[in-house]
Amino acid sequence: MGIDLTSPWTPSSVTVVATDKSIDILESSSLLAMDPDMWYDPTVDLVYFIGGLSNGSNVPTLWGFKPQSNGSVDWISQSSTMNPQSTKLISNVAGGLRATSPTGHYNLGGFIDLLDWVEPNGFALEEMLSYNSGNKSFYNLTLAGQHYMWGEAQYVPIYGARGVILFFGGFWPSDNNVASPSSLANLELILVYDVHTNRFFEQRASNPPPDRAFFCSVAAGASNNGSYEMCVSLTLVYNIRTLLTTVDAASSMEGPKTGTPLFLLSP
Repeated sequence: MGIDLTSPWTPSSVTVVATDKSIDILESSSLLAMDPDMWYDPTVDLVYFIGGLSNGSNVPTLWGFKPQSNGSVDWISQSSTMNPQSTKLISNVAGGLRATSPTGHYNLGGFIDLLDWVEPNGFALEEMLSYNSGNKSFYNLTLAGQHYMWGEAQYVPIYGARGVILFFGGFWPSDNNVASPSSLANLELILVYDVHTNRFFEQRASNPPPDRAFFCSVAAGASNNGSYEMCVSLTLVYNIRTLLTTVDAASSMEGPKTGTPLFLLSP
C-alpha cells in the first residue's frame, strides 16, 4: 500500500494505493510474510524487502521496487545485484530491532522460525545483520549471549561521526528461548550503537515509560539539529538531547567518548 506524502492529508481524506500481486508470484516467493524487514536505500532509489515469518519458502530472497509517483509497486528480485562476497543468509529472520542510516541498514537480533508460523518454536539470534549500501553487501556480527526481539530502533544523525542507532524495548532474553515473557526490557535502558566506531554503549533514560514490546516509534529533529526527539506509542516522548548527554557531538571525528561500553565489534 502506498500513500502520497507530497500533499497534506488527514486520516479521513487519505488515499491509499494498493498493489496486488499475482497468486503465482506470492506462492512461489517469500513475499507473503509477516513482519518482514523493509527499508529504503536512497543510493539506488529502491525499497527493499526480506525475511519475516513465511508459510512458504524459508529461504531468504531480497526483493525491491522503485517508488512511483502514483504509489504503485512492481516487486523485482534483487538477489542477483548483491555482492557475491556478501554474507549468505540461510533463513528468514523476524522480530528484529531495525533502523536505517543514509549508508546502511541494521537489524539487531530477532529470531528464525523452526516451524512455519509457530513462534514458540523460534530460535532467538545473538547477531546483528547490517546492509552496506555502498558495496551492496550484508554483514553478520555475532553478539555472544545477547538476544533482542520485538523492540524498536531509531537512527539519530546528530551524534558521532556518522550518527548513532538507539535500540530499546521489546524482549531481551538471556538465552535463545523466544517464549520468555519475563525478559521484557526496561525502557530505561537504551542500547546505543555508534555507526562510525562499531561500538555499543548502554545509556539510561530518566522517567522512562512502562515496559513494552510490539510497539511503534518515530524520531525527528529540528532543521538546525539543535534538538532531536523520539516518540514511542502511546504518545510518550524521549528528548534525545537529554537522553544522550554523555555523547558529545563536537568530538564527532572520534565518536562517543563517554558512556558504558558493552563490547567492541570487529568490522
